[in-house]
Amino acid sequence: MISVIVPVYKVEKYLDECVESIVNQTYQDLEIILVDDGSPDNCPQMCDAWEKKDKRVKVIHQKNGGISAARNAALDIACGEYIYFVDSDDFMEATALEYLHKLIVEYNVPMVIGGYRRISADGEYDQKVLPDGNIEVTVLDEYKLWELTAHNMAGVVVWSKLYKAELWKDCRFPIGKINEDNGVMLEILPKCHRVVYSNKPIYNYRINLQGIMHTKFSIKNLDECIFFNEQCAYFRARGWNELEIMYWNSGSQLWCDGVNELRALSSEDKQKLQEIYIMYRDRIRGIELAPNNYKMLLKRWMFIHMPRLYCRMHKLAAKSYTK
Repeated sequence: MISVIVPVYKVEKYLDECVESIVNQTYQDLEIILVDDGSPDNCPQMCDAWEKKDKRVKVIHQKNGGISAARNAALDIACGEYIYFVDSDDFMEATALEYLHKLIVEYNVPMVIGGYRRISADGEYDQKVLPDGNIEVTVLDEYKLWELTAHNMAGVVVWSKLYKAELWKDCRFPIGKINEDNGVMLEILPKCHRVVYSNKPIYNYRINLQGIMHTKFSIKNLDECIFFNEQCAYFRARGWNELEIMYWNSGSQLWCDGVNELRALSSEDKQKLQEIYIMYRDRIRGIELAPNNYKMLLKRWMFIHMPRLYCRMHKLAAKSYTK
């Protein structure tokens, strides 16, 4: 049985489409856990209606605690051999769970990752469904998995993955953090010495321009800097130098986003920003760089000695990229 976990909050426009895509899966042995996270709209009643309509649906009503608290509440009662997460404004392809279940059994791995498509606010997809001849299935070791996580959102988000439930036995999402998926991956991925990745899009991710990932910078975005630094420490302990450089770059860019919003920050937030700078300065000082890696040598010197200029260069590069 697969336990499908759906945190629900202020998504009445999309909730039925989401749940319908789950109950109509070709793989039918499901436990569907809808967690109403204190939603102030009609979502609580909609969840209850689905529970009456389909005996596989279970509903949890709780005070608003955020997406991490909602997922944790569902994990606490999940009974399936496998776990799958769905965000309540997204939806799945009809064969998604059947396909992922086939892969996880066939390859005997703790986790399989499927592809996804983005959907814009006007309903446009960013790619077509791939013909069978273009579908690639790849076995990844843990190092390659972290590489995927750095370059492909399918690697870091918790949705689009089917997990053996044992991976979540002693693991829960951090409460009150932004980018909670990134925070929990450092607990999950080291348990996966082999995983399977398929580029077949089985999940439809709705781009919500009002959502937390698309709003103006918040100091809470710096939570991800801390997650990246923890991952860097993990990579250094294993001698994975290239991964440490890759994730340091990602974290330092997030720090720059905070510096570029400095005027809007409180004194407390500025202090947190300074603490993160020291964390990243000490990290880059300890990273081994090849003598011919001129780009990173220059970035390191600039970050340590001219951090404001480093941030201005990042801002200019980001503007150039978005043009």
